[in-house]
Amino acid sequence: MKLPLYGKLMLWLLGNLVLIAALYAAIPGRNGAGWNVLLTEPVRDRLISVGETIGRALAQAPPAQREAVLQHYGTEYGVAFGLQQFAPPPPPQVRPSTAHPPLALAGPGLPVAPPRPPERKALTEWVQVEHVGGLGEFSTYLVLIPMRLTLPDQPPQLLQLIAVVPNLRALLQFLRVTDWIVFVVSVVLASALLWWPFVWSITRMAVQLTHTTQRIAQGHFEARIRTRRRDELGELAQSVNHMAEQLHHLVSGQKQFLADVAHELASPLARVQIALGILQPHIDAASRPVFDGIGEDVAQLSEMMSELLLFSRAGHAGADAAAEILPLRALVAGVLQRENAHAVQSEIAEELRVSAVRALLERALANLVRNALRYGCADRGGATVTAENGGDRVHLYVRDRGPGVPESALARLGEPFFRVHDARDRDSGGYGLGLAIVRRCVEACGGEIFFRNRAGGGFEAEIRLALAPA
Repeated sequence: MKLPLYGKLMLWLLGNLVLIAALYAAIPGRNGAGWNVLLTEPVRDRLISVGETIGRALAQAPPAQREAVLQHYGTEYGVAFGLQQFAPPPPPQVRPSTAHPPLALAGPGLPVAPPRPPERKALTEWVQVEHVGGLGEFSTYLVLIPMRLTLPDQPPQLLQLIAVVPNLRALLQFLRVTDWIVFVVSVVLASALLWWPFVWSITRMAVQLTHTTQRIAQGHFEARIRTRRRDELGELAQSVNHMAEQLHHLVSGQKQFLADVAHELASPLARVQIALGILQPHIDAASRPVFDGIGEDVAQLSEMMSELLLFSRAGHAGADAAAEILPLRALVAGVLQRENAHAVQSEIAEELRVSAVRALLERALANLVRNALRYGCADRGGATVTAENGGDRVHLYVRDRGPGVPESALARLGEPFFRVHDARDRDSGGYGLGLAIVRRCVEACGGEIFFRNRAGGGFEAEIRLALAPA
């Protein structure tokens, strides 16, 4: 059955409330404000029974031993007992203070109590718990228990038994509110078990959505979200999958279009270059500047078409070729030698091995080294190629001390035909495809590449490849 997400949420909430109500109904209680919430009906009744027990013991003890009786029961219950006079609280609209001085038990007699003490049921209504100060283990609580005391040859008296409790743990033990604690724990656990499948399913879907959209943003348009949900999250997942499929078709068509254009233009440009070479001896001196300018433009077009072909073939080459274990130090040395990059300093450990496609990794390094030589400043340290072991990855760095790039342009480096207009433009030999080819080659090798400016000036490209066993 297809059910909207908010409908599921409301059903789970309704079920949670029904569960709480059922648990609360199973434990009859009487709630009050503040700490009196702990005083359920059985707790109040038991405290009145404690008062009655102590009252009988006091009535049977000689006056000189009544303090000892209170100390004995205080030790038994883990509290400190005391007595004071007590009168029933007045109606709410009056409610003056009912505090009285503590009652001395060692004297010859007790003050006269009300002639008709209230019934036991009324006494349970006047049991109270008060927090008088402190936090945590240093808290102090008072449990006020109405108590009837009947001494020989004296009318019954209404007193208030005061239990001074040193901390919250002792309070819970004195009140014996295990049923209340069981209720709270049961509600929490049952609610958690009830909500966990629903919340976990939403969380799992959110994680899948985040992970898949991140992969799509990185160019992995084959990423898909697998789900059977039929609510809004399921529809969102299907929309993301449809978007990824459309992007895949769009980007694949764009790559194929660039490859076709580059391939189709390669032959006409080659014929034009051959024709210009044939015509060169027959050009007079007056027409030579115009002829040379045409030759330069044709050469630039031919170079750009070659880079377009490299860019379009890089991804296909990575898909067709299998990765192999490559000694990184020897590979970098070979690239530097072919690029005649004797000014580039290389520091790579002999034992480092990477898993990559040799041709693609060499092409990426060659492009980065050429950029470093072109824009690096020899008087500020020139260009360097270094590598370090990062656990399961190898971090390969190509650095220069050139002008760097604007921070706003860093995120777009590696996009086809994107050029930085400050120092790295077509006037210095770039077409905006060099770093795009680098990114395509590195990703085809299963790696990642990051571009950033260096502290103190300069540019840095970091390639992360899988570490292969030595």
